[in-house]
Amino acid sequence: MRTVVVASLAIGLTCGLASPAFAQGTSAIRGIVTDEQGGVLPGATVLATHEETGTFRETITGPGGEYLLASLQPGPYTLTARLAGFRELNTENIVLQVGPTVQIDLSLQIGALEESLTVTGESPLVDLTSAQVGGNVRTEELRDLPSSSRNFTSFVALLPGVQLTPSSSPSSSGVRINGQNQTGIMFMLDGGANNDDLRGGQSQAKPALESVAEFQVVTNQMDAEYESATSGVVNAISKTGTNEFHGSAFGFYTSAGLTAPDFLVKQRGGDKPDTKLRQLGGTIGGPVVQDKAHFFFSYERLDLDLGESRFYPQREDLEV
Repeated sequence: MRTVVVASLAIGLTCGLASPAFAQGTSAIRGIVTDEQGGVLPGATVLATHEETGTFRETITGPGGEYLLASLQPGPYTLTARLAGFRELNTENIVLQVGPTVQIDLSLQIGALEESLTVTGESPLVDLTSAQVGGNVRTEELRDLPSSSRNFTSFVALLPGVQLTPSSSPSSSGVRINGQNQTGIMFMLDGGANNDDLRGGQSQAKPALESVAEFQVVTNQMDAEYESATSGVVNAISKTGTNEFHGSAFGFYTSAGLTAPDFLVKQRGGDKPDTKLRQLGGTIGGPVVQDKAHFFFSYERLDLDLGESRFYPQREDLEV
């Protein structure tokens, strides 16, 4: 019998800026602010506001009209640009994923500052600043696809060139990228190193699957910030609370009646071992103070009764 219990509690306190705890587990937005004729607009204020938590980051465009908003926690954002003598521009539903820096150029129209123009609808976001090769596994995929091990690294095989290396313990399965050595993979969780240096190719901390928001897998041409990675990067971030209360619950059960007799039982005619699998858990998150402090709690339990057949033949004394 094996029992695995995983619980996590996160409390986020924000005062305008995105939390610096998400160092390499963040995203960024960059671009140029211009007028309708294409002239650059220095001194414009650009503000990115997380639509679910109210956290924001603000900057001023430089002499060339350029701006950079770094260390943004992944999620949906509203991007606002304003400058005296121009209409305020609001671009909604900009969904950032962990890792990429996206380019969003903004064009302001002449008008009173009290006037505003709101742009809705999604457009493709492209990272033009990095040559990294890889992809992201999002919250929807982690939620909708089945996982027998309840280990987020079991989803890495969704990316091209990435293979899962199964283990006798489902929660300890490793990763291999492009056939290279597993010890060259750098695991990260919320911006911190998360490598299992003993086994290699595995994450040290194994958060509850329901607490993982998404993760990025870099399979080639890693940026210099991942200096210790030679084979690839698995960069995960955990979920946080939002301005609305939300939660989830799940339960799975498999009894011995749903399993077939193993080879030795069939061959020797013994009794089939009693095997059971129970998985249960849930999450809850919400605001402590609207737009300022949030909490998120996750709990998972795995009970596995793994019955295995063993037959040991007795020694028979031969008569001479």
